[in-house]
Amino acid sequence: MRFTVSVFALVCLFFAASLSSHASNGKKPRKRKKVRAYKLNSTVKDFKLINAADGKMVALSNSEYADAKGFILIFLSNNCPTTQLYTERLIALQEKYAHKGYPVIAINPYNSVFHPKESLEAAGKVVARKQLNFPYLVNGHKVAQKFGAIKTPQVFVLQRSGKRLKIRYIGAIDNKPRLPKYNNTRYTERAVNQLIGGRKVHRKVTRPLGTTIDYYTPAKSDELISRK
Repeated sequence: MRFTVSVFALVCLFFAASLSSHASNGKKPRKRKKVRAYKLNSTVKDFKLINAADGKMVALSNSEYADAKGFILIFLSNNCPTTQLYTERLIALQEKYAHKGYPVIAINPYNSVFHPKESLEAAGKVVARKQLNFPYLVNGHKVAQKFGAIKTPQVFVLQRSGKRLKIRYIGAIDNKPRLPKYNNTRYTERAVNQLIGGRKVHRKVTRPLGTTIDYYTPAKSDELISRK
């Protein structure tokens, strides 16, 4: 009986010591900062990211967007199967609405340091292969977290209100990723058409359909493992 108790005590001491050395190392564990995400009707701050199409920096305040009435922001991934289903529809959105004041800007929500398949080079190949006619910005993890993006693809329609940009629609492109010609409700087009017509968006939020965004970023004490 005494032997059993002694073994149990030694095991407890071992675990306590290992936990103590792992947790402390003379420092308290780093707390990750919580990002207060935008909501519907939030004012969007400008940001600047590199465009995989030409390597240039793109911002909402760029001179080429001086006359824009708003933007169709879409979070995409190089490797998301649902994103690939929407390529032609995204190109069509740009063709239909850019000249009406609502250009498409795509953003990759991943940090390419930890997600190498979402790198600038990989995104550039996607642009060339798919012949995308809109900017495809990379390393947009901080921007995506600020928007509260959870899926790829996911849309945020912005409307210019004076000098500010307001979020007027959040959600899916439409409700038919695989069968776009059958009973398809085009949420994004409907929202943009209503804004262009001077009306309020009727359905402001829909459920995005696609792949959940992995915001993995290791703490300093973690082993840095590139996800390949």
